[in-house]
Amino acid sequence: MDYTAFVAKATAQDKRNKFELYDNSFNIIPDEIKLFYIIYNPVDVELNSNGVGVRLYPVGNLHELQKEYNYIKAQFVFATCNGDPIFFNNGCVYTCAHGVHEPQHEKIADSFIEYLTSLVD
Repeated sequence: MDYTAFVAKATAQDKRNKFELYDNSFNIIPDEIKLFYIIYNPVDVELNSNGVGVRLYPVGNLHELQKEYNYIKAQFVFATCNGDPIFFNNGCVYTCAHGVHEPQHEKIADSFIEYLTSLVD
């Protein structure tokens, strides 16, 4: 999977967005999206998507992020939008309302790369 176009557009959107190579080990990231975090770890990335800020989290913060949103029973939370988790689950990307006792998962993309692309197009 080539994430180069996404990273270029994200950096063009805001020059402060920073991605870095990550060469340490990690095991909480699903195999389908590990390559993104190895080559383009989003060290400090916030994107404007339709007037709303979406924050991508770096590898170093992912363990705590999973604990914060463990009640939604998602496979892997990797971003937030106004406090709502954005997560990868069974190959697709979902969101749900934060703080709701029984949150309903809302599918927002059929794949991780489709979701990333939607943030910058």
